[in-house]
Amino acid sequence: MLKKTKIIILIIVVICIIYTVWVILVPIKNILTLSNESYAIAQKINKDIDRDDFVALNKDIYSIKERVALIKNNLYFFVFVKIIPPLGDKYEKTMQSINDIEIICNSANKIFESSRDIGKMDKNSILISFLNNPEEYRKISKHFNDLSSNIYEFSNIIHLDNSEFVQNINLIAKILKVTEPISSNILDIIGQNGERRYLLLFQNNTELRATGGFIGTYGILSVEKGKIKKIYIDDIYHLDVQSIGKLNNSVPEPIKKYLKTEEWYMRDCNWQIAFADSARDCLNIYELERKNLDNKNPDNLDIYNNNQGNIDGVIALNPDLVGEALKIIGDQEISGIIFEGQNFTDDLQKAVELYYKERGVSQWDRKNIIKDLAKSILEDLKKSSTYEYGKMTDLVIEKLENKDIILYSKNPEIQNKLSNAGWTGDVVKSDNDYIMLVDSNLASFKSDQFIDRTVNYELSKDKNNSLMAKVSITYKHNGGFSWNSTKYRDYVRLLVPLGSEFINISGFTNEENNDQIILDKSEMYGKVSYGSFITVEPKASKTLIFEYKLPDYVKNQINEKQYKLYIQKQSGVKNLNYIISANFNEDFRKLKINTDSILNNNIFSVTGKKTIIKDTLIEMTW
Repeated sequence: MLKKTKIIILIIVVICIIYTVWVILVPIKNILTLSNESYAIAQKINKDIDRDDFVALNKDIYSIKERVALIKNNLYFFVFVKIIPPLGDKYEKTMQSINDIEIICNSANKIFESSRDIGKMDKNSILISFLNNPEEYRKISKHFNDLSSNIYEFSNIIHLDNSEFVQNINLIAKILKVTEPISSNILDIIGQNGERRYLLLFQNNTELRATGGFIGTYGILSVEKGKIKKIYIDDIYHLDVQSIGKLNNSVPEPIKKYLKTEEWYMRDCNWQIAFADSARDCLNIYELERKNLDNKNPDNLDIYNNNQGNIDGVIALNPDLVGEALKIIGDQEISGIIFEGQNFTDDLQKAVELYYKERGVSQWDRKNIIKDLAKSILEDLKKSSTYEYGKMTDLVIEKLENKDIILYSKNPEIQNKLSNAGWTGDVVKSDNDYIMLVDSNLASFKSDQFIDRTVNYELSKDKNNSLMAKVSITYKHNGGFSWNSTKYRDYVRLLVPLGSEFINISGFTNEENNDQIILDKSEMYGKVSYGSFITVEPKASKTLIFEYKLPDYVKNQINEKQYKLYIQKQSGVKNLNYIISANFNEDFRKLKINTDSILNNNIFSVTGKKTIIKDTLIEMTW
């Protein structure tokens, strides 16, 4: 009997070993083999793309799809791990990634096979095929985004971690994400059916203006069939000086008064707060100025020739973008000057303002170095790795969000899509409380780089239960008198909710207005605008105070035990500090508020601090 029992136990053990080998070890071996094959095919796909061999690419996508399907079948043997919390989550993400890859492959095969002659296609025509299949394009975009989120779990399973394959997945997901809002118009934007020309405005935010900064340099970007055809960069004064006394156009009153000018030039065209309005003003002035360009003087012929042709849109860029880009692609040496990401704006200003004579360059040609720098950067971008392209894509997304890049299209359909994506520098519509501070440096050099700003926003109820707002804006000038810093001369505009009732303006005075504070009040963009001119001496700190009553719809929120404040950031401003104080005579013991820190809190009032790096919604509930 004992002998039979031992035989039975031995048989059971052998069966368990066989089951384990069959159910566990064989699937593991299969997954490893299939993952290695998939990796090899993924490497081949990179070469197919480089050679424009899309017939082979289509076949390789089928091969990837087949192997991924087999990996999924083998992974089903491990479904039991779902009951183990950490492993269960990894299993689910891996299976989701496999489903994403299958859908991406199916859509890609459909797009390739819808093409007339895949054997004669190049990267550009493949892009057209993708964009001509919007339903499949949207599928690919969605599932690449999902795959990117789970790719590390998937790559750990099939041993692709830290490979070029993973980097490519992430890069494609980012590119698809940033282009999705305008996917149906990309062919038009990139000039597939004819050249597209864009006016570039380089806004120096060390000298703030409404949409980002003073326009000292402009450019013309020409694209055709998805490629940069030409980029021309020039000193804005080369346009302006040829139109002195010839424009006869109306000038915004603050520019006329504080810059002492009777004509409105390109360098000052970005005065209006909403970028679309400024872009249209810039295009109007550009059209006026290029009519005055001299095509007879050989010194001006290059300027004349490069400013011929229709303009399809406007792109505004702040120098922070270039500085951050150099941190990714590396330092650039131009005419013996090394430009680094860390000090880019300062180095560039010195190169064009101070040291151009040492390079043997005239004042007229001193900004040619910007043209050479742009060319060098574009050449280095062509040689960038997948990782660097991914970082650059992240940078572009970040700069679009915080308005260091702002876009405008003359095509209403494209402009509407850009606006919906939040890339057009609009003044935001809001049903809540709202505030936007807009500074415009009027003839105080590059002093904004030395200015610290703090906005103290105080809310309280008066004896009539009306909601009162007090905005105290403190400017601290840390600079001195030098080639790039002087007395700060600033036209301040404060946008507040429509229906607000002005109470008082106080604070410091300035000699420009004979020691009187002048208030300019108007309605724009569905808001009330309060404007005033101020001056701040170097090493001084002064405060300007606006007081007003908020409209009833803001007060009514408080009756529902909530309050929301939309703070819109001006393009070009860095790290603006807001201190928000609320005293509503409400019980704040259950208060929730999304500020960075609480400076003071008691039963009936709260003070919080928030550093604004992009548009922000402050929310309070109690």
